[in-house]
Amino acid sequence: LETIIDRSSLTVAPNTSALEAIKLMSREGAGYLFVVEDLQLLGILRERDALKLSISGMDLSSLKITEVMETPAIAIEFSQIKNISTALSLLEQHQTSPLPILDDTKRLLGTISCETIIRSQQFQKQVDRNAQALELEELYNGAPCGYHSLDKNGIFLKINDTELNMLGYAREELVAKKRFSDLLTAESRQAFQKNFSLFQKRGWVKELEFEMVCKDGKVLPVVLNEIASKDAEGNYLMSRSSICDNSDR
Repeated sequence: LETIIDRSSLTVAPNTSALEAIKLMSREGAGYLFVVEDLQLLGILRERDALKLSISGMDLSSLKITEVMETPAIAIEFSQIKNISTALSLLEQHQTSPLPILDDTKRLLGTISCETIIRSQQFQKQVDRNAQALELEELYNGAPCGYHSLDKNGIFLKINDTELNMLGYAREELVAKKRFSDLLTAESRQAFQKNFSLFQKRGWVKELEFEMVCKDGKVLPVVLNEIASKDAEGNYLMSRSSICDNSDR
């Protein structure tokens, strides 16, 4: 709920002149400002009232903001807001926006409005999406089998930690630099190149056996399964491939 509060509201002291307050609102492009003393809310000056004062012909430099502000300013305590629905209900109930929010000592925390609530919900949705993406990334990298993706030329686009550990490479040594076939023995390379073009057309291969050459020169037998990711027109985008250690077979 903290994220629905806008803490950037303009504030002025009670001894500020009406002219200074209106100039500040104009300079900052603000629709309102609060009059506070020791963070205690005294009143509010809204844009409509500032406009009326500007054309009134009064000497605004000699008027204190406390003489023209709206008082008492409608405000609620943060403890009254139980959830987003409550916040919206309070805005509707008081028919004012933004609505000042006070802490339990009656000090101004900020404001809520429909706009701040919408921004908060959008932010929370992005946080949730990021958390979900992170969780999926962790699952991808911690999978028991090796996972990688290849472009149309067989170059690594992505590879998980499991496969990197199996082969002894760092991610930056392979992604966008090496072809999958570069890591195969001569015999397996020939078989892979024969099958890769067919795979791009058909969209899948299952249980293909290859021998991969690890960074330290060790030969690792693997079983490869692949599914092709394609666009709406059926054009190949990348592979979604898995390899499993086949040493025990």
